[in-house]
Amino acid sequence: MAIVVDDSVKLCGRVGDVTYYQKGDKTIARKAHNNNNKRNQKRKRQKMSRGQFIQRARMSHNDTLWRVLRQTGEVFFEGGFSPCHRFRSVNKEVPNVFLTKDMHEFNTALLLPGMMLSDGPVPSITYQLGEVIGQAALLTDLTEEEAQKGRLLLYVLRQDEHKEMFQGYPLGGCPTVSARQIEVNPTAESQAEEGLAVSFVKGEMVLTGEMFSDDMMGFGLVHVIDGHASTQRLVTRCTYYEKFTTEEALLTAAASYGKLTGE
Repeated sequence: MAIVVDDSVKLCGRVGDVTYYQKGDKTIARKAHNNNNKRNQKRKRQKMSRGQFIQRARMSHNDTLWRVLRQTGEVFFEGGFSPCHRFRSVNKEVPNVFLTKDMHEFNTALLLPGMMLSDGPVPSITYQLGEVIGQAALLTDLTEEEAQKGRLLLYVLRQDEHKEMFQGYPLGGCPTVSARQIEVNPTAESQAEEGLAVSFVKGEMVLTGEMFSDDMMGFGLVHVIDGHASTQRLVTRCTYYEKFTTEEALLTAAASYGKLTGE
C-alpha cells in the first residue's frame, strides 16, 4: 500500500507491482519482485524424466477414469483412505496410456482391459466374454443360489471414439457408463425390454445380448451384499487404447507438457 508523504504528492510504498520510496527530494519507483512468479516460471521450465512422465500420465488417466465410474452412483472400493485413493492404488497395473495435455483437458479416457471396477470382501465372480448357441454372452461361474443373495450390478462402459482430430490425434472422449441391477429371475417381458437375457447353463449364470459383441464396450458384474462388494475387473474386446501405448504416443504426449530430460 502506498501513502502520501507530507502534504506534497509523494508516494511511499507499493502500488501494484511498483514500489515507491523517497531519496532526498526525489521519488524513486522500482518494479516489485514477485518470487511466486519466479518459482512458477522455474517450474514451467523444468523437464520431467521418462519415469516421472509415465507416472504422471497414469495418475492423470486414473483420475479421469474415477470421475467416469462414480457417475453411476454405485462405487465400491474399500481398504484405502478414501474410495478414490483405493481406486488409484488397485489400478496401478493397467496398461500405461499416453494422452496429450489437450486430450486431458477434454476429459478423454480409455477403456483398459483389467481395469478394476470394484474392490471389496465379497467373493469374486469369474466371467468372460463368449457365445452361447450363437449368441454373444457374458459367461460367469455364479450359481443361482449365490446370485439370489444381495444385488448384482452389471457395469456397462462404452468407448466414445470421436472423429474430431486435434493436433493429429483423435479426441477419444469420455466413456459412457451405467450400472444396472440384474434380475436373477426376470420375466420374459422385462428381458425383451432390456435386450438382455438371464439364464443358467449347467448351473452357472449366463447373460446374453447383442451388447456383448460390441468391440467398443466393456463389462463387469459386481456382487453387492450388505453394502460390501466383490472385487471385479473390466472385460472388453475394445483395443482402441492400444494406439496410445506406443513410444510415439509417449513422446507426443510428453512434448505437449514439455520435453523429457535427456532430449
